[in-house]
This record gives sequence, C-alpha cells and structure tokens, in this order.
Amino acid sequence: MPLRSSDPLLAQDASSRMEQQTTHYTVLARRFRPQSFAEVIGQEHVAKGLQNAIASGRVAHAYLFAGARGVGKTSMARILAKTLNCQAEESLRPCNSCEVCQGIAAGQDVDVIEIDGASNRRIDDIRELRRNVGVKSMRSRLKVYIIDEVHQLTTDAFNALLKTLEEPPENVKFIFCTTQPNGLPETILSRCQRFDFGMISSDDIVGRLGEIAKAEGVEVSPEALEIVSRRASGSLRDSQSLFDQLLAYGEKQIGAEDVHRLLGTAPDDQLLGTIEALVGHRPGVAIGEFDAALAAGVRLEEFLGQLVECCRDLMVVAAGAESIDLQSVGPASRERLVGLASQWGLETAIAALQVLGETLQKSRGTRQSRALADLALVRIATLEQLGELDGLVTRLSAVSNESTSGGAPQKKTPQIIEAKLPLPEPVASEAPATSETRPVEDTPAEIRVADETIPLQSGRETVVWQKVVGEISDILHDHVTCVDHVAISGPNRLDLVFPAGYHFQKQFCERPEMLQRLQGLLQNVTGQVVHLRMLVDETEPAVVEATVEREVEVEELGGLVQEAQDVFGATVERVVPVSRGTEQQDR
Repeated sequence: MPLRSSDPLLAQDASSRMEQQTTHYTVLARRFRPQSFAEVIGQEHVAKGLQNAIASGRVAHAYLFAGARGVGKTSMARILAKTLNCQAEESLRPCNSCEVCQGIAAGQDVDVIEIDGASNRRIDDIRELRRNVGVKSMRSRLKVYIIDEVHQLTTDAFNALLKTLEEPPENVKFIFCTTQPNGLPETILSRCQRFDFGMISSDDIVGRLGEIAKAEGVEVSPEALEIVSRRASGSLRDSQSLFDQLLAYGEKQIGAEDVHRLLGTAPDDQLLGTIEALVGHRPGVAIGEFDAALAAGVRLEEFLGQLVECCRDLMVVAAGAESIDLQSVGPASRERLVGLASQWGLETAIAALQVLGETLQKSRGTRQSRALADLALVRIATLEQLGELDGLVTRLSAVSNESTSGGAPQKKTPQIIEAKLPLPEPVASEAPATSETRPVEDTPAEIRVADETIPLQSGRETVVWQKVVGEISDILHDHVTCVDHVAISGPNRLDLVFPAGYHFQKQFCERPEMLQRLQGLLQNVTGQVVHLRMLVDETEPAVVEATVEREVEVEELGGLVQEAQDVFGATVERVVPVSRGTEQQDR
C-alpha cells in the first residue's frame, strides 16, 4: 500500500526506512550459516575426515557430499573451500577474517564457483566448465567448483565431465552435493571420495534454535522448540525456516500454541484424545474429537499426518523399540502413548497405520477428504469386529464341511484325532513300526509329555504337528486344524498342506506374526529350528456346488447359520458343501 502523508518529507523518510529494513534483512538460514567445521552440528564424522585429509596432505581432487536436504552439505563445501584457500597460517580451519574467507562466505569469490546443477544441467554448460577449468586461479591457491544438486545433470553432461573429473589440473578441486546419490552414474561415483551426511537429531536442532532465539532476543518455550524440531524431520534448514516464520509474528514470547497455530497442527492432548477413542472402540467420540480439532483451526491433512505419525509411534513401541525417538508427541506424553500401545497391540497398530496411510494418500486432491477421514476413523475404531467375523466364517466353513460329508462314499476320509490330522498310512515295503515310526494311536504319551522333545524325523512329523496344534487355543487353532496333512520336504523344513479351496486359511497362517508363532512352537516341541512352508493341494477336486432343501440344511448347520443371517441380514438360497467327496457323490 502506498504511503499517504500530508508531509512529503515524512513520507519519503518512512519509505526509505522500510526500504532499508527490507534490504538488510536476511533469513535465519543464511545469517546463522556455519562458518567453520565445529559449527556444522551433527556431521562431526565428515568434519573430522576432511580435517585429517588436509592435515596429512591427502586432499582428493573430487568429493561427493550426499544426504537429505538442509543437513549442511553446501555449508561444508564452502568451509572446505575456505580452509584450502585461507590466507592465514592456520591450515586446519578457516580464519573467517581474511579477504578470501569473507568472499567465499558471501558467495562472491572468483576462484570458488558455485553451480546449480538443476539450471546448468546441459552438455553445453559442462563444455563451458571444461574450457574454464584450465584457467589459473586469480588470487587463491586452488580453484574450487561446487556443483549443487549434481544428480540433475543430463547423461551427456556427465559423460562430458568424466575426463576432466578423472585428470583435472593440479590447482582444481570439485565438490559435488546431492540428495540423490543413486542418480549419479557409477563412472562419476568411482572418481569421487564420498561422505554421507546423516539426519540431525532433535536435541541438536533444539540446542541450535535456542542459540538463535537468544541471539535474536526472543523467549521461546522448550515445548515450542521441540515441536519445531520434530516438524523439521532432521533438517536444520527446515527448522530455521519455520523458526523464522515464528519470529515474523513479532512476539517476544513464543509458546507451543503459537507453533500449532502456525503449522495448523493439533496439540498432543487433542491428538492422543482421538487415539484413545480409537483404542477404546468409540467411533463417535473419535469423529467428535476430529471435528473439534478442525473447528479449532487444525488443517485436515496435517491432522491426518499427525495420526499417521502417532500410529507409527504406537507400532514402534508395541514392537518393543521403546528407546526410539517419538515423531508425533513430546517426551512429556511418552508414558501416555506407551500405555495406549500396550492396550492396542502390534497387529492393530499396523492395521491402523495402513488405513490412515491409504486415507492420507487418497485425500490429496479431492473434495471428499473429510468423508474419507471419517471413514478411516470408523474403520479403525471397529477393527476388532473384523476378527469376530473372521472366526464366524471359519466356524461356518468347518460345520458345513462336517454336515455335508456324511452318508456318501468319500474320495479321501482322513482319520481325525485331537489335532484333526490324518493318521500316517503304513508302507508295505518298510519294516514293522518301531518306537521311532509307530502310528499316532500308539504314542499318546509323546503328545502329553510337555518336557520331552520329539525330533522331526520321517514318520513322526504327524506326531510333532499334533503336539503343536494341541498348544494352540485361540483363533489360530481354527485355521491350523484345516491342515490336511504334513510332510518333511527337506532338512528342518516341514510342509503344511491345505485342501483345495482353503486359500484363506493358508494365507492367515502365512502372516508374519502367525508364521513366527508356529515356528516357535515347533522349536519348543522338536528342540530345533524348523522352517514352515504353506501349500494348497490343487490336485484334489474343487468345491462342487450342490443344491439341497433349505429347511434340511438349516437344521443340519444349527445356530451358526441363524447367527450369520442375523449379522448379515441374509437368507439361505443354497448351500455349497466343502467336502472333498462331493464329486463322487455326484457320480
């Protein structure tokens, strides 16, 4: 807005002051840029390696600095260039007071050329570099080329740079900076000494921001600094940019609520309140908490992102990694989050994380993002009901199999014992059964003795598997009892063979947590590590659809069918038996 004043001199003076303030203001990331190796926080391994190379006279002709954005790659490149060309007697660190150091720090030194790889990526740009690389430096000992985002150079540009990079003039050094080292050709990587820059810890970022706040004369609460550091995700430059926005408010005291207002995020109490509603299976309360957060100014996409990070923290804590830094809440809320993780469990946290991750991805670019968010909250709050339906379907399948298999010749009628496994068939060519290979009926004591191990040997695999099944009493028991037979397919490897059409039971047992549990039980029974493999016997006839009288089938299946009708609001139209002998019945 133009200045309006009756006094033209006053207006001119005010305009000049505003222009002076705008001209001299520099963003925090540039004003507090590291000027020596000691000031680059979180990258001590890189600084020490470069200083040792300078001290021993083993400075390479080309360096590659790889790492995420805002972790100090370009700053380290400038510090290295200053150290190599500093006019002071001290050669291990720049003096920052000579003309060369000040020119490099300002980006105005003629012998230190900084090139943006994104805008100078063509082969013509590299050809110009090759023409100038042989020109002697103007006032410094070395000419240094710093190419930022070098991975964006074209393939032709990289090829044109190869010979110069391999045999540069003695007074020329190259420093490449990139966030994507995998985008560089192997021919370039092999000609550089590589240093990988790690992410900066939250404590280091908080300490640095505290120093900046003190230098700026602003009082910032520790909670506000901690939120900014978490938001930066290990990038010091990102944290300084966010902190610069906070200082732009002009307040002398900055608290956590100011940071949440700037970022559009929810406080820890509001976030954990929503998670508690999900853990307690209260979808209505969860939606209410979500709506209250939006009404308070929280952005929908930001809140979904916070829920994703919180579910990640719950998964990590439930997995036993309690020493890992949390991404969603501060240290003061850690105990509360650990309690929620113990209530929810690992599997539920994984499922919730998957649901929220898909929702966050789908909500971008659509006007129905609120509906998708509400759907995700309801799905997560009712996850336990899915497990109940899973058990109901399994029991229905088992009862249907039993009710339709009687009274007709069967292709294969396995003898069922406690573990519902077929008895081993005798082999005529083998010797009579001994204590090692006798049938299952003769060895009930081996199954009952908990302290005695049963080695996994040919002829005893059924006994071993019965012992494992007998120790399972939850929903996994309904799935493993569907195993048709077991077989040893190699050293310390047992195959579980399901009948044709039992793909759901096979996939359930193949889940990582279920597979690990079964293998652990096998190790307890056999005293050795046993690897499991799940198979489906596709050689058996598929399930044949048969039409029967509705009243007869309902009476045979009992209350389970009635329960399914009540849950799903369905009516019985036909019954599909799962007996493997149905094909012979039809014949």
